[in-house]
Amino acid sequence: MNKMENMDFLMDIPQVKRGCQFWMIRTNDGLFFDEYINQGFIAIGWNSITKNTFPLSKEGKQALKIDLKGHYGSQVPGSAINKCEKFCMKLKPGDIAVITGKEQIAFAEIGEYYEENREIYNESLELEVNEKIKRHSSDMQEIAVVEDKESVNKGFFLDPQTGQSSLYEIPVRTSRGTKKQNVLCPYCKRRKIKLLSLVHNRETINPYLYKAILLNNHSLSSLNKYADAILSSCYDIYLWRGNLWFALKVDTRKSINAVTLSSFIHSFADLLPTVQKEDISVKTALHSPGDIVLQVANWLSNANNYLWVFLILMFCSVVNSKTRNFLLFGMLSNILLNGMTSRHPDYCRRNTNGWKTIF
Repeated sequence: MNKMENMDFLMDIPQVKRGCQFWMIRTNDGLFFDEYINQGFIAIGWNSITKNTFPLSKEGKQALKIDLKGHYGSQVPGSAINKCEKFCMKLKPGDIAVITGKEQIAFAEIGEYYEENREIYNESLELEVNEKIKRHSSDMQEIAVVEDKESVNKGFFLDPQTGQSSLYEIPVRTSRGTKKQNVLCPYCKRRKIKLLSLVHNRETINPYLYKAILLNNHSLSSLNKYADAILSSCYDIYLWRGNLWFALKVDTRKSINAVTLSSFIHSFADLLPTVQKEDISVKTALHSPGDIVLQVANWLSNANNYLWVFLILMFCSVVNSKTRNFLLFGMLSNILLNGMTSRHPDYCRRNTNGWKTIF
């Protein structure tokens, strides 16, 4: 580990890998969202396709299209093949996934590819679950909560008489009637994930990113155009492409005074005395709520930045944040946040979740 890497370790600033790509994955209208987050994986359908299916020749692709039509009645088998190929071959560990739920959106680091037991997670099970979802699509808002989790194994069990796998069903009676049975993800193609951020209120997401999510109905698609907005939703402070990025959340619904905003950004520049002022830029999505994302260019190339931080580290301690299940990227973040708060106490504060929000 060189000196620069060692200093990054001390500051605990996450570094986004070179070549990182950004993907959106849907969860069947939110049906599999909780399972993905709680069990730490993402998945995609079409169980008749596995990683070993690829690469495909032109003739092989045509044969697979026919096979998909036979199994699933798919009207666009070519699109299904392309999505599966992306999931198996193009998603890489370290890429970031935007996982969409019914009421929540999660951001996660993508991990290794794996496949569940094909004897259980086969085409028949997938079709069974798809039919179940289709049959109850009009009133799937109420999904049964599994209370006796010890009696099942990941939602599936083997019938002791037939030896066949089956999806468990638990009807639950309530004062308002009977809730629908629980349905778990039947897909065999999966990737591990590490949760970075979970957003409960969609209004706090960058509006341009949110619009892109709403207009995109594909089960898997690229969101590379929205990399900045995604990263500012994942981290408060991070290193990417050799630059330091610092995201501030604006949570007011009122108009923001232009002079106050200008003064606030100028104060940020004053807190970094070793940085050339022309290296500091700002991106905003101020739809109140929104983001202010400050970028310090060429951070890694200036050793004085590390010297300045190192001197302050001797008087600072790491601050824990429970907002997104990770550290508030400790010392440098704490220095900048506290500096901004002290200069602008009326506009910059820590909210009840531990976030630093402004205005």
